[in-house]
Amino acid sequence: MSDVVESGTDELDMFVPLVTSIPGVAPELVRIAEQYWDLVDIDADIGPRWQYGVREIDTAGWGRRLHVIAAAGARATLTDIACPECDQPLRLRTRTDLATLVTGGRASCVDCDPRMGEAIDLILDPARAVKRARAYERESLQRAQSEARCQWIDRCDEIIATCHPVTLVEDFPGPAALRTELAVLAFLRYAPSQGPLTPLVHWQQHLHPDIAQETVLLGDAVATGLLGIHPDSPPDAFVWKQSYDEALRAANGDLVALAHPALTSHYYPARAVFYARHGTSTATALANTDEWLACWLAHPDRMKIEQERAELLDVAGELMADEAVRFFNMQLERHHLPPTPANHRRRLHDALQKAALHRTLGQLFSLGYRAARNAAASAQEHQRAPLANMSTHGVNRFEGDAHRAAAEPDWRINGFPTLYGMELAAMTRTLFLTVLDLNPLSTSGTEIARIVTADSAPPVDQDHAPSQQQPRPGDIPAPRAPDDQPANASTTANRS
Repeated sequence: MSDVVESGTDELDMFVPLVTSIPGVAPELVRIAEQYWDLVDIDADIGPRWQYGVREIDTAGWGRRLHVIAAAGARATLTDIACPECDQPLRLRTRTDLATLVTGGRASCVDCDPRMGEAIDLILDPARAVKRARAYERESLQRAQSEARCQWIDRCDEIIATCHPVTLVEDFPGPAALRTELAVLAFLRYAPSQGPLTPLVHWQQHLHPDIAQETVLLGDAVATGLLGIHPDSPPDAFVWKQSYDEALRAANGDLVALAHPALTSHYYPARAVFYARHGTSTATALANTDEWLACWLAHPDRMKIEQERAELLDVAGELMADEAVRFFNMQLERHHLPPTPANHRRRLHDALQKAALHRTLGQLFSLGYRAARNAAASAQEHQRAPLANMSTHGVNRFEGDAHRAAAEPDWRINGFPTLYGMELAAMTRTLFLTVLDLNPLSTSGTEIARIVTADSAPPVDQDHAPSQQQPRPGDIPAPRAPDDQPANASTTANRS
């Protein structure tokens, strides 16, 4: 290295250290010392500026006290400045000492500091050489493995970009299931970000009130062509033939023999990034798909088809039932009781879906509130009983009340006019507020059936259904805006 630097003024030249290596020490120590004292220049206002930051210098396993390691390899001497203790040319201890001297302060020699001498002797102790070499070997291996992992992830990103490029088309796909189209519209409107669409695992709101249905719906949306998998999807959104750790074990830890990542056809819809496909750009595709779905979901021409009307009513009942189950579980949690047991959820859901034909969601919430409160009272009365039994007791009460609500239309139930502490799922809000333009808490299945039937002409033959000639964006006036299992047989990614 050169000992000549640009100091800016002749007065500052006296602060340029002369670096000389110590005979007999390891070359690594000399290299560290030279990098430590590699001076760029000295500014009268800001002081010394160095070629390398302390974090940029590899200590090669010699320790973490960089100034001590540098002192073990070389001396940085200011020939024109004397040490106040030994009156010899000052041999710097640290970079901070040089900065202090430039600003008019005082500093003493590295050889006049007994603690520095002890620290240097400890570094040069031959007995520590083996231990130091092993530690450095471990650090080097960890660093190499970390770099290999980063390269593996970069390679995964390249494979994803190759296998899932952004592919835009102008024509809309053939008709999909109504619930799939509703899920896509809700996904477009409630995603936290649209450029591209935020993965479902990062949502604060539910897409569907039953989390298990969310990945199925997104998988169907990709399969029908309404959505595409964006190349910005993270590697953990896909199933790989081997993970990095599995590949490393298969190679017996040999980074040179590490296999390349290989992508399978399976993925986790909840973790993937999606984009709308139908437009000349991703932005226009989002607008086109949103407009088309909002127009077509409950269009009178579609509601002429009895099967479509039945599917809309079935989806409404499904969402209302799942919202009621979710609300019931939240009430159980408030009372410190476990949620509905998995083997009881189906029968409870079926009872609530039947009740939803005649009752409003606000009334179903009221029944769930009573059932959870009854379960909590039973838990207080029978404190030795397992809490899961008390939740089952609440499920039985809720199911019984739901059957009664369906069988006795005249049974008066005071429904919840508003909802506190829980946000309705995006699909529920989209169906009621956007597609039907109805209050989700005060609308029953009977009212939905009456409205969609009244808005449509008499049913037509399925062979003449307008689904073969679906409206294009702009052909149909959009309704009033709202107020306000894994795809391809992959494994489901749960979201809390």
